[in-house]
Amino acid sequence: MDSEINFILNDQEIQTRINPSTVLLDYIRKEKKLTGTKEVCKEGDCGACSVLLGELSQEGLKYKTINSCIFPIQKIHGKHVVTVEGINQINLNVIQQEFVNQGASQCGFCTPGFIISLIGYLLNSKKLNYDEMINSISGNICRCTGYNSIKKSVSNIINQINSFKLNNYNKLDNLIESNILPKYFLEIEQKLAKINSKIIDNLEFHKNIQPIFISGGTDLFVQKPDVLLKSNVNFNNIIPKSKISQIDSNLIIHSSTTIEELKDYFLKNLANLNFTKLFKLFASKQIRNSATIGGNIVNASPIADLAITLLALNAKVNLINSKNEYRTIDLDKFYLNYKKCNMNNDEIIDTISFPITKSHQIFNFEK
Repeated sequence: MDSEINFILNDQEIQTRINPSTVLLDYIRKEKKLTGTKEVCKEGDCGACSVLLGELSQEGLKYKTINSCIFPIQKIHGKHVVTVEGINQINLNVIQQEFVNQGASQCGFCTPGFIISLIGYLLNSKKLNYDEMINSISGNICRCTGYNSIKKSVSNIINQINSFKLNNYNKLDNLIESNILPKYFLEIEQKLAKINSKIIDNLEFHKNIQPIFISGGTDLFVQKPDVLLKSNVNFNNIIPKSKISQIDSNLIIHSSTTIEELKDYFLKNLANLNFTKLFKLFASKQIRNSATIGGNIVNASPIADLAITLLALNAKVNLINSKNEYRTIDLDKFYLNYKKCNMNNDEIIDTISFPITKSHQIFNFEK
């Protein structure tokens, strides 16, 4: 069953009905003919398909990089999608120009993804840092140019932006003032607010058919993309304002929390637990921006780093069914077999919780 999707693609407002399992990359390239976003691995590994996704939050409009090749179009409902065409202007911006200056592009297939990832870093960084900026493109692979020229470009980009001596505190204004982003970005937050005010919910499905609720789906779109297109699924976007909370010495994490959101929370609030190594080795930033803790757990894969870690932390899974009834089960009792979980057909994961490590205890992750 098709779903109604309202969003902004670059500077164009879009309203369409489409299969919710259609991956964003296919819509961008096949429907809108925006071929700057490349299709290469179709598995979320190479980053050539990277786009920016803007979403309204309590702090305003926030952008992140995602792999459009494994991102369901239903999850862009009420959001802003930016492809490489959406940042192009009459003249090359400082990032594009430095890639030209340093010969950081040969065949060009990977280049749009690198450009998008670097702009994503600039949108989210308070102070430019070379190592952090390099890490922001760790999910982008180049097979022909070699990375030295790309590293030189990054260094020069930082030097040039620092030389602009911008005084405006607003990050978006800074990037527009320095011609890194087009001026239409100034209107996006207001337009998204208008679109979202008309969105009641996102739960369209057949009354007599129980849909399959999917959270991140980063692994499913690699393994079963054709099956998803033929299935009645819903990529649930109705999520709480506060995804992570601490109650009675327990950390409560909503299943929709992305790995990157969890990483940021630990860095800001629980740095003493030292989860740095876990998140550093957890896929790429684009994947961490899409993959969720609920999806990672219910996937029931023995190679899931997060599941193994949560087992060691004596985590509990809190389930909710179609009647809004709750059931709590220990994570070590949740897994019955490979890809098989202790869940009823009408249950989904609501939250995951575990006791916060005491100050005298030590947490360490090895891979």
